[in-house]
Amino acid sequence: MFWFKSKRGSLYKEYRKLAPENIVKRLNLSDIQPDQVVFTMYQLCLYGGLDLQNTLHETGIIESANQDSIFIEGVAYTWANLHWSIITDTDLAIYEDSILIQGMDVGGSVLAELLSKHSGQHLDKNFAAYYQAANMPKADEILMAKLLKLNGLESKDLLKDQVSVTMAIKIHSSTINQGLLQTAKRVVRFYLGLPIE
Repeated sequence: MFWFKSKRGSLYKEYRKLAPENIVKRLNLSDIQPDQVVFTMYQLCLYGGLDLQNTLHETGIIESANQDSIFIEGVAYTWANLHWSIITDTDLAIYEDSILIQGMDVGGSVLAELLSKHSGQHLDKNFAAYYQAANMPKADEILMAKLLKLNGLESKDLLKDQVSVTMAIKIHSSTINQGLLQTAKRVVRFYLGLPIE
């Protein structure tokens, strides 16, 4: 009997059923707890990685790269954006809730541990740090460079790949990533008892 590793990778197999609407549906809104809010943010970031991997897979871009590595970069990018946007949002003032703050502080480590466990890769607990240190336009460029590097020398048309990856990232950044961020902020606002915009 032969066993073939999925071309989509171990992380796709683990998280392929994630969907934002189901993530939010599972929240107990009548008695929402801070750990549920934090766990929801982690799941939304995992979905961000899944969506980016799906986009690149469906368009046939970066086929030769390790698919788990693409997923990981998507999660790191999504976490950096979500983390920074929530902790700097003065309307949310999550600094008054110690569990939320702690969840945000250790979020990168938790995600790195989850991704390491399911992919077999060893990720540093600060795996999203290079995206967190950059503003979003720069983070988009970092993501593009990392994805193209993952493709290595296998590419037959580097210019075409650069254009395709840039477009995929811009679409992901302005649609899915923004949608995940707005969803996370709404969950936090609901938990804090603030009006939902």
